[in-house]
Amino acid sequence: MYISQPDPELYKQIHVFDEQCQAFTFVRPGVEGDRAWCYFKNGVPSPSLREGRNSSIRPRW
Repeated sequence: MYISQPDPELYKQIHVFDEQCQAFTFVRPGVEGDRAWCYFKNGVPSPSLREGRNSSIRPRW
């Protein structure tokens, strides 16, 4: 998903309200092109460290 506001906190808030979204990765502008991207995931992949990316998982209530 292309995003117009490169703010990972905004997408962290959005994914909490989507029950199918179990995790997301925010990619800063300039890493995968000129724009920021956010990948919503319906599973939780193994963690990996990659420059220019922030990831989070859905909180368990």
